[in-house]
Amino acid sequence: RKLGTMDDEAWDTLFVDPHASHLLEGISEGRLLGLQTGYRDGKVIGLSKGVEIGLELGFMAGVCEMIGRNQRDGNTSTLANDLLESIQSFPPPSLLFQSHLTPDIRFMLQKIRARFKLLMVRSQNPKVSIQATLSATSIDGKKESERLKDW
Repeated sequence: RKLGTMDDEAWDTLFVDPHASHLLEGISEGRLLGLQTGYRDGKVIGLSKGVEIGLELGFMAGVCEMIGRNQRDGNTSTLANDLLESIQSFPPPSLLFQSHLTPDIRFMLQKIRARFKLLMVRSQNPKVSIQATLSATSIDGKKESERLKDW
């Protein structure tokens, strides 16, 4: 090297790389598109999960109402009515999305499902489930579970 010449790093710091601005622009555009795609995917998954949870809770509520009305055993009827109250007190979507203190939905669902299973055993209907009900019902020769998949 000759005295007075600059090394490559010095040249890079002195002169602007003509591709650097395009690289930074590509990174910011990629980040923005990734956020938009993630938002859309998250919205679709959230909507389908919400329908799934709502369908399950609605099914359990209907079964609890029927058992609460028709059960002769007082303990089972009380369990059905208590479970129905728990299902009805499940937070609505408006509360879940607007509150900064989001309740633990998984824990609440596990608790409700466990109590529902206990209710089914006590009422001597251990095989009652939403999956069995959907697979048994059909309209126009198409099972309801297949109809939900198409939806």
